[in-house]
Amino acid sequence: MSSVKQRTAAVTGAALGIGKAIARQLASEGSRVEIFDINREAMKQTVLEITRKGWDANWRFMDVSRGSRYKMRSMKLSRRMSQLMFSSIMPVY
Repeated sequence: MSSVKQRTAAVTGAALGIGKAIARQLASEGSRVEIFDINREAMKQTVLEITRKGWDANWRFMDVSRGSRYKMRSMKLSRRMSQLMFSSIMPVY
C-alpha cells in the first residue's frame, strides 16, 4: 500500500463510528483529512480531537441522501483528493 503521508483524504460519514476511526487513522499517518457528514456538532468534535493531536483536519457538511448533489460533489472532490473513503450509510426502506 502506498504512503498516505502529505496526501489529502476525504472521508464521508466521518463524524462518528467507523468513518471517524478511518479519519483518525489517516490523520495519524500524515494525511490531511476532510471530514464529511450531516452531523455538524459531531464533525466539529472529531476535527477538534484530530487537530489537538497536531494532525490536519477540516469538516464540511454533506448529505449523501441527496443523490445527484452528492454525486456531483464527489466527482469534484475526486479531482482534488488523493483518497476518497465512503463510510457513510444510507438506510434502505
